Amino acid sequence: MRKHIPNILTCLNLLSGAFGVCLLLSVGNGSESALVQCVENSNVCLETLVFLCVACSAVFDFLDGFVARLLGVSSPIGKELDSLADLISFGMLPTAMAFTMVSTHLSTLEMNFNLKVLIECLCWIMLAFSALRLAKFNVDTRQTTSFIGLATPANALMWLGLFCSGVWMSLPWWVMFVLIFVCSFLLVCELPMFSFKIHSLRWAEAKYQILLVMGAVSLLLSCGFAGLSLTIIWYIFLSLLKLGLEKK
Repeated sequence: MRKHIPNILTCLNLLSGAFGVCLLLSVGNGSESALVQCVENSNVCLETLVFLCVACSAVFDFLDGFVARLLGVSSPIGKELDSLADLISFGMLPTAMAFTMVSTHLSTLEMNFNLKVLIECLCWIMLAFSALRLAKFNVDTRQTTSFIGLATPANALMWLGLFCSGVWMSLPWWVMFVLIFVCSFLLVCELPMFSFKIHSLRWAEAKYQILLVMGAVSLLLSCGFAGLSLTIIWYIFLSLLKLGLEKK
């Protein structure tokens, strides 16, 4: 039984992400589902529920690896299952957020119907790039202590901040559409990005992680949910700064 505990946690990660996708695509769309109607009749807003889904997925994603190492039951199946769960929670869920934001904007515009269909279909390209990112991570031996390209959980936080803050409502639809392609590129590009993990509090060894935490706290306190998106932008900037200084 002990060897199955990490896989159970991984499946809970997957289910949390799948539940978030279900809510995004069903709530407010006249669904006859009893589950969706129950959510609609509650006093909890969709943004809060989606945030909870991503938060639960992140917690389960951390716990499955931690518990596997603690119990000494890591396995190839667990590694593959983890990637499949991440594809749903940190690939499909943020893509569904992007789709929801873009399609909501398009529904209020007078635009050629076929063009709207094309734009909404192209929104899902980020899911394909998320899958490619996870596949590359599994076979890339360079990413044991750092990342090459933007990690899918970081990309999910970017979109979560936009969606939950409501900032997207004041932005033109094409800004989110362009951001989909920018994030898709960042997921698979060869940009070295440092790990979030802090192994030492010494400035010389963890200065970028410390700067990231300091910036994240400041941005979250001052900007609320929008601080999540700004934190990822800050993270990308620090990674570029680190790369530039190391090249010199």
